[in-house]
Amino acid sequence: MLPELKLISNVSYLAWDSVEVLEILRQQERISRDIGWDVSAGLIYRPFFSNNVIFRASGAVLLPGSGYEELFDDRTDEPPYSVLLNLTLTY
Repeated sequence: MLPELKLISNVSYLAWDSVEVLEILRQQERISRDIGWDVSAGLIYRPFFSNNVIFRASGAVLLPGSGYEELFDDRTDEPPYSVLLNLTLTY
């Protein structure tokens, strides 16, 4: 990698601490605590080795667990995802 380019990544397991309130609100029994896995990666590019110009690009995807699927009956096979682009200019 280039010195002015940084790769960042993250993997997190997500779970509800307590599902009792969700079960009451949704009037749904036996909701699993498993939300799923959040996987993300991004690039940070600082072309002048300063914080005056910073380009950021990132992407994230949620690999749904059984608790997510029980709450959100999504009819697609595509997992939820996001893509972000950001430019910071400082004078």
